[in-house]
Amino acid sequence: MKDEVIRAATELPVASVTSVSGKTYRIENTNDLLHSFLNQPPFQMTGGKTGFLPEAGYCFGAVIAEHGAHEITVVVLGSDSEHGRFQDAKALAAWAYKAYDWPDEI
Repeated sequence: MKDEVIRAATELPVASVTSVSGKTYRIENTNDLLHSFLNQPPFQMTGGKTGFLPEAGYCFGAVIAEHGAHEITVVVLGSDSEHGRFQDAKALAAWAYKAYDWPDEI
């Protein structure tokens, strides 16, 4: 997430990438949360990575901001399904924003 070019690309539903040979590739983002409440005001998905390995199950990591600040990182490991990893991430993010008192709001 430290590389701004990569981080910006993870915010897009679709990205076009041109290889050194000049061929352009259209890459669709597999982060279903780009189409959820976590990517609508006051929230914004500012990064994410999906993954799957038979040994690890369906995994997902996301960086989410609220009101342009209050950034959290949510990580889901070992989910049983592709859909389940996003449901788990939504539940974790919603809980974190509801349960945590930010120092600037106390």
